[in-house]
This record gives sequence, structure tokens and C-alpha cells, in this order.
Amino acid sequence: MIELQKRAQEGAEIHSLLSELIRGKEVKTNARTESFLSGYRLWSKTNGIELYFTDVFVFSNHYKYSGFIDAVGMDKAGNLVVVDFKSGKGVYNSYALQLAAYCKALEECCHATVEACGGGDL
Repeated sequence: MIELQKRAQEGAEIHSLLSELIRGKEVKTNARTESFLSGYRLWSKTNGIELYFTDVFVFSNHYKYSGFIDAVGMDKAGNLVVVDFKSGKGVYNSYALQLAAYCKALEECCHATVEACGGGDL
């Protein structure tokens, strides 16, 4: 249980640092967090997605769920993109379901058309 709490705390810290970095703020890192932020910087340079918003609350009245999207941006073609960053050790099928739910909720509550959903594996 303690290990799970430690991982959750580390994930929250990394998400907080990423939010600050995306907003253009300077972030202070340590040896533990720098590798994750380096992964984000590499992802950011290679994917062609400009991120504009972080920690976006969305909801679906139709399906009765809500959540926070890690980041929303646009690709080079101007399409709306939803991004969810993962700092864990694995990639799980549930991530795709989570992203699809975020995209559906964003479309519903904001009357937007989401062209792509993606995860950033840090």
C-alpha cells in the first residue's frame, strides 16, 4: 500500500510540473523528475502538437461521468487534440478507454470536435 501511495504522489508531482511547463513557467526538477520532463520535451518536439490548456475539467451529462484532461491543444492542421500523460511503468488498455471518454466529454460539454486523442508515455 505504501508503494502505491508513493507512486501516486510521484505521478501527481510530475503532472503538476508538466502543467507548469506547458504554461511556459520555469520548473525546478531533481534527478527523479528530470527524466520524466526530458521525455515530455522530446515528445513535445517530435509530435507537432501545440498544447494550450492543462487540467481541463470535462463532464458528460448523457453518460454521467466527469474528469480532468491533462492537456488540450492543436496539431499542425489545426485539429483539436486531447492528451493524457502517464508516468507509470506500463501501458494499459484502460488508458484508451479513459482517453475516449475524455474526448467524448469534451465534445459534449464544449460543443467541440476532437480529431485525435493521445497519450504521452513519459
